[in-house]
Amino acid sequence: SEAKYFADQTGVWEIRQDNKGVKGKIMQQVITQRPITWCLDANQPITVIGDIEWKSANVSIDAMLLDEGGLFLAALVDRGGCKIRQATGVFFWVSSEKQQWIISSNLSGSKVVTQGEVAINSNQWYTLSIDVQAGSATVSLDGKKLTVAKVTTKTGFVGIGTSAFIRAAFDSIHISNVAY
Repeated sequence: SEAKYFADQTGVWEIRQDNKGVKGKIMQQVITQRPITWCLDANQPITVIGDIEWKSANVSIDAMLLDEGGLFLAALVDRGGCKIRQATGVFFWVSSEKQQWIISSNLSGSKVVTQGEVAINSNQWYTLSIDVQAGSATVSLDGKKLTVAKVTTKTGFVGIGTSAFIRAAFDSIHISNVAY
């Protein structure tokens, strides 16, 4: 089944039972090949939640790569639908392939704001957090602050996704301190 309140933009997102028995029901991006689409959507799976008018929010989610690759938590995602490929916002990426974290200002990850090294393993849960307030984003991994980055996008959704059509699991999304 699909997750309540999320709007899938690219990829297939389903609620499934956690195979490890740790989390119960979790949300997964499940397809590993790009599907045939009706429009020129994103090159990577993404689903969004919230309101396009949100100006600030504190967001966290537990995430686990089920395949080698990368995943992200995003805030202020400024568009959806057939224009999702051009989305800007604050994208917090972690990668098991590159062993790094990246903050980018676009969905493709090509506009890197800052980055660093971090040990990320597949099949292990991590907590990603973004706190967007007054033009800046504080980004944390497992409760450890990694950076504070300048934010140029003014409003947008919260989003989660993967770097390619790989499997990943997400659980325990928490959104607070939302402002319009």
